[in-house]
Amino acid sequence: MGGQAAHLLDPIASWIREEGLKAGKIHSDDTPVPVLAPGKGKTAQGRLWTYVVDDGASGSTAPALVWYKFTPDRSGIQPQTELKNFTGLLQADGYAGYERLYAGNGIQKVVC
Repeated sequence: MGGQAAHLLDPIASWIREEGLKAGKIHSDDTPVPVLAPGKGKTAQGRLWTYVVDDGASGSTAPALVWYKFTPDRSGIQPQTELKNFTGLLQADGYAGYERLYAGNGIQKVVC
């Protein structure tokens, strides 16, 4: 059932991501999440990366665009891959994995 739902929702998730990447600014953050580690007898730490576009003025009721990506680690390759075609303002914390995005790729750093 879960695989079928993912298959049916994939076009919607892709549209949200594509529209989000057209925005002038994106906020990104990652959060640790425990995941099962079969054979290890404990959980491992994965990451849930969040990307948010909210271009509405203060008090606006316009919905934000939000998409998520899961990775098994905190490698900087995830935001670099996810945002490789984005140009604009990126609001993120000081995590070093974002730094390559600011090196001449048309992305400006906006710190939290």
